[in-house]
Amino acid sequence: MLSYNDDPKLVEEKVMQTYNLLKELSAIEDFPAISFNARRALGVMWQVTSDLDLEFEQLFHLKV
Repeated sequence: MLSYNDDPKLVEEKVMQTYNLLKELSAIEDFPAISFNARRALGVMWQVTSDLDLEFEQLFHLKV
């Protein structure tokens, strides 16, 4: 099981991988269910990246 206290860099790396993957999925134009749900999940992951001070950006351009 992953633990932030044991390996914060690994956890932060996985958070950023997930965040960036969701950004890619939210840009899919020909399958609305994927892009809509990816944008919803991206809003949650945005909170995680912000709380960990990993990345701060506004996501209005992705309609999040």
